[in-house]
Amino acid sequence: MTTDGGQRTVDRRRKTAICYPLSVICFMLVVCLFMAPACKQAKLYDYQQIKHAYEKPKETAVALLAPSGTQTPETPETVMKATGSLTLEKVIQISLQNNPDLDMAVARIQQSEAMLDEAVSAFWPVIGVYGEYLQGNAPSAYLFKTIDQRKLPPNTDFNNPGWFENYEVGVQGRWNLFNGGRDYLRKRMAETGLAVSRLDRETV
Repeated sequence: MTTDGGQRTVDRRRKTAICYPLSVICFMLVVCLFMAPACKQAKLYDYQQIKHAYEKPKETAVALLAPSGTQTPETPETVMKATGSLTLEKVIQISLQNNPDLDMAVARIQQSEAMLDEAVSAFWPVIGVYGEYLQGNAPSAYLFKTIDQRKLPPNTDFNNPGWFENYEVGVQGRWNLFNGGRDYLRKRMAETGLAVSRLDRETV
């Protein structure tokens, strides 16, 4: 009786050991069937294709950053393709064209020039034109406006003067002759800022 029970236990273990690898193999086959279409759609890339895909966005970015109506800035790659060699003068020219510090220095000079123009404009005369239209029935406004128009009627009831209308058009001018030296100091500061910006450009 004991021998039969031991034999049954061994048979069960053998069946389990056989079924387990079979289930794993079936699972892997199912996974391969689902992954086969994706594997077929996979695309292989070689070195030249990867290099071309990397350089194309770079060329597009250089073309977009170039100012409108100007040529694309020269790069060592474009010069090498065109001439096959690089000279010292060409290298210096390319470096100056593609130097961001130099562009920043030029932008600071333009900013300083604009600030100097703003400071100098304080010494210029200013001429303006103005117009005004007013209507109402306030006693004080009626009194002053009708007197200015020289149309104040006799026996006017100032508690209830009535309705009035007033038109004014004129030209006014202003010229700053002296402002405590503030405009002069602001102009000196702008001139100093422009000189510093030009010096920064020379040191780039």
